[in-house]
Amino acid sequence: MEAKEELPEYMKPVYAAMLKFGNELADNVFKNNGLDVLPYIKKEVLSFTRSASPTPWGTAYDYPSAVHLDYSGINICLVGNSAAMVVHGYDTTLPITLDEMLVHCRAVAHGDLPFGCYESSTNQAIDSTVRVLKEGGMDAIKLEGGSPSRITVAKSIVEAGIVVMGHVGLTPQAISVLGVFRPQGRNVASTVKVLKFLFVVTML
Repeated sequence: MEAKEELPEYMKPVYAAMLKFGNELADNVFKNNGLDVLPYIKKEVLSFTRSASPTPWGTAYDYPSAVHLDYSGINICLVGNSAAMVVHGYDTTLPITLDEMLVHCRAVAHGDLPFGCYESSTNQAIDSTVRVLKEGGMDAIKLEGGSPSRITVAKSIVEAGIVVMGHVGLTPQAISVLGVFRPQGRNVASTVKVLKFLFVVTML
């Protein structure tokens, strides 16, 4: 706990949540395999929280916005389905279609699969992703969530040779479940859930 006090205030809740998650993993490993990895997990968690630094991303929906991001030195530009709300005036991100997203993707150069383009099956997800890369000029695709079904879809896309970026935390496409757009990870329980999703996405 002395080490935790050395961290910036904004990293302390993350440290606590990751340590709790680590304790759960360590307990399972110990019970199942007779191993105690808790000291190692504590060391790795501390190392991560001490070295963690923000990586600048930018969102753009058209060519002028993308140029401004480029001139600002931001190397990762995302065309998000938030275009539904920001550009088209919808109340949520759900109504925007794949064809509408492709217009924005072609104007910039990155992709976010809109709602309804990968929920039905892995084949649908791969077909939608191929369109985004071929017609939209993308380099990769972003998928929301870390549930088992989403991980299955993500694995299938990766196996098809396409780069997948995970999106955990506040997932706008889950608005019908969340009810409102609310930041996630504001307490230990919520942060543990986010970290579990992050863990499985990272393992792809």
